[in-house]
Amino acid sequence: MIGATHYTQTISKGYLAVDMFFMLSGFVMTHVYCRTFCNADGVKRHYRSFLVARGARLYPLHIFIIFLFVAVAMTAQLMSGAVAGSLAGIPLTGPESVAAIVANVFMLQGLEAGKLSWNYPAWSISVEFMAYLAFPFVLPFIWRASAAVKVVLALGLFTALVGLAFLKQDNFDQWDGPLTLLRCLPEFFLGTLLYCVYRISVRSPWLSGDFAAFGIVAATILCLHFGAPDLLIVVLFAALIPIAVVNTGRFAEIANVGPLIWLGEISYSLYLIHGFVKFVATKLLGAFGVQD
Repeated sequence: MIGATHYTQTISKGYLAVDMFFMLSGFVMTHVYCRTFCNADGVKRHYRSFLVARGARLYPLHIFIIFLFVAVAMTAQLMSGAVAGSLAGIPLTGPESVAAIVANVFMLQGLEAGKLSWNYPAWSISVEFMAYLAFPFVLPFIWRASAAVKVVLALGLFTALVGLAFLKQDNFDQWDGPLTLLRCLPEFFLGTLLYCVYRISVRSPWLSGDFAAFGIVAATILCLHFGAPDLLIVVLFAALIPIAVVNTGRFAEIANVGPLIWLGEISYSLYLIHGFVKFVATKLLGAFGVQD
C-alpha cells in the first residue's frame, strides 16, 4: 500500500504545526500583555491574574479530556474483566496510570510525555505553560532592550534551535523529555521578538502587499510538500507571522473570512480531542482483534 508520503510529505511534517503555534503564541501574548508587564510593578501586580487567565483558557478542556480518557479506559477494563473473569485496575505508574493523572492535573506531563501522558497532544500545552511562568519576567527585559540586544537575543534563540536540529538530525518532532523545552522556549520567545519587530518596523508597501504574503505561504507549502529541513520550515514560519499581520491586501481578506476565523477559535479543542478520538478508535479496533 502506497502511503501519503509517496505523493506529499506535508502530512508527515504535520508535527511542525506545533512549532508555528509556539511562535504565534509568543507573538500574541506579547501583543496582549506588553503594556501590562512593562509598566512599573506590572509583574508584581498582574502575575497571579495572568496565570489564572492562562489556566482558565487551557485547564478546563484539558481536564475534561483526561476524564474522558480515564472513563473509556475503565470501561474497557471492566468489559475485558467481565470476559476474562478477572479485573485489572489502572496501573500506578507508566502511561495511562494514576501517576500520569497526577502529572496531568499539575500540567507536568510534558517533561516525560512518553511515561506520563494520557492525551499525548497535551504535552505541548504543558511545556508552553512553563513558558508562561517565565514570560512576565522575560517580557520587560526584551521589550526595553536596545535593537542591538534584541538582535543578539534573536541569534541566541535561533542558535538554540540550530542546536536542537543538530542533536536530533533536524527532526523537530520532539515531544518527550527535557528537549521539549529546547523546542518550545526559543520559539515562544522568538515570537515575542517578532512582535517587537512588528511594532518598530517601517510598514513598507512591499511587506504589506500580497506578493510577500502569498510568496511566503507558497514557499512554506512547497517546503512541506518536498520535505525540506525542519529548521528551514520553522524559519519560514517566523517570516510568515509578521508578514501576515501587516498585510493589507487580498491575503488579509481571505485570512479573515468567517470559516477560517471559526476554525481558529475551535483549533485548541480540535487539537486536544484528536488524541482521544485515536485512543477510542484503537480501543474499539482492539476489541475486534485489529492491532496497530
